[in-house]
Amino acid sequence: MNDLSLQQALHSRDRVRGFTHGFYRYPAATSPELVREVVLRLSRPGDYVLDPFMGGGTTIVEALAHGRRALGFDVNRLALLVARAKTTPLTARDRESISAWVQTDPLRVPWLGARDGRTTNLPDGLRRPIGAALSALDHLDNGRQRTFARCALLRMGQWALEARDAGPSVEMLHRKLDDTIQGMLRGLDQFVESARAHGVPVSSIVKGRRLLGVGAGIGAKNPALGRVKGQVGLVLTSPPYPGVHVLYHRWQVQSRKETAAPYWIARHKDGCGPSYYTMGGRSRIGETRYFSELESAFRAVRPLLRADAVVVQVVAFSDASRQLGCFEQAMENAGYVQSQLVRGSEDVVRDVPNRRWYARGKDYDAAREYILFHSLSKDK
Repeated sequence: MNDLSLQQALHSRDRVRGFTHGFYRYPAATSPELVREVVLRLSRPGDYVLDPFMGGGTTIVEALAHGRRALGFDVNRLALLVARAKTTPLTARDRESISAWVQTDPLRVPWLGARDGRTTNLPDGLRRPIGAALSALDHLDNGRQRTFARCALLRMGQWALEARDAGPSVEMLHRKLDDTIQGMLRGLDQFVESARAHGVPVSSIVKGRRLLGVGAGIGAKNPALGRVKGQVGLVLTSPPYPGVHVLYHRWQVQSRKETAAPYWIARHKDGCGPSYYTMGGRSRIGETRYFSELESAFRAVRPLLRADAVVVQVVAFSDASRQLGCFEQAMENAGYVQSQLVRGSEDVVRDVPNRRWYARGKDYDAAREYILFHSLSKDK
C-alpha cells in the first residue's frame, strides 16, 4: 500500500463527524475519514459499494456523497431507519414542515400514552416528553419528515441520558432538539452538495442506494438486486466484533440499566437478544456461531461482486491472537483470499481511543481495530 493519504486515514483518531454522520451515534462506528479514503482509492465513480453490516450507515453516506452507488444490509431495524435518515434529501417544503413542527414545542404536547415495555428503565422525565413528540409526528406531512424527526429524537435522547446532572428539563430538551434539527439540516446540505459536486443530482441520490433491514444472507438473494449481480466493486464494512459485548440495540441508563427506548422512538419491535445483533455472543459456542455466520454472509454476497472487487473490513477481537486466524479461515471458506494491497501488519492495525467494550478475552484487544483486505479467490 503506497498511498500516503490512505495510510494516514487508516490510523486516524478523528471522531465521527461531517456530512450526516452526527445524526445518531451508532455503537462502534467506523471513522468517516478512513471510509472516505477507502471509497476514493479503491472504487470508481458510479461503482456499487456494499456494506453487508451497515450499522449507522457510514459507508453508505460516504459512497453516495462521493458519486458511488450504495447497497446496505443490516438485521437491526434501528440501523435501517438511521441510514435512511442520513441519506434522504429533504425538499424545501419538508424543511419548512419540520421547522414548524419543532417550533410548536412538541415535547410539551399533552400526552397520556400507555406504558410501553420498550421504555422500561427510561426516566419518566424523558419518557413523557419523547412520547408527546412522537404523538405529534402526525402533524408532519410524509414519511421523509417523520423519519428525520424520529432520528432527531433519537439523538436528543442519547444526549439526555449522557447528561451528568439529574436530567435535563423539558426546556433544555426543547433547545437541544431545535439545535439538533438545525445541525442535521446543515449536515444534509453538505451531503447533498458533495453528491452534486461528484456528478449526482439531488433527485438521483435515493435512486442510487438500496438499503435492506435484513441480514447479508437474505439481502444478497433479494430479487430486486438481480441487476446488481457481478457489479459490486468494493465491499467496505465493519462486522460485529467476535467475543466483544456491544449494545447495538439498547441505551444504557446511568451505566447500570438498559432500555429498548430506541425502538420505541423508531417504531420498531425489538424481540431479539444481544447475541442476535453480534452474531453469537461471548461464549465459546457463540464464537463458533459467529464465524459460521460470517462465512455464510460472505458466501452469500459473493455473486454480487465483480471479479476484481476488493473487500475491506474493520474489526476488533476479544482475543486477536486466536480469533484473527479463525476470521481469516472463515473468509477463505467463503471464497476469499487476503489481498496483496497490504504489505505489513503496521498498515492494518490501529488503536481506537475511548472504546471500553466488554470482552471475554483480552480487554485491550477490543479497542484495537484491524483493517483486513480480501479479494475473490480464483479457485471458487
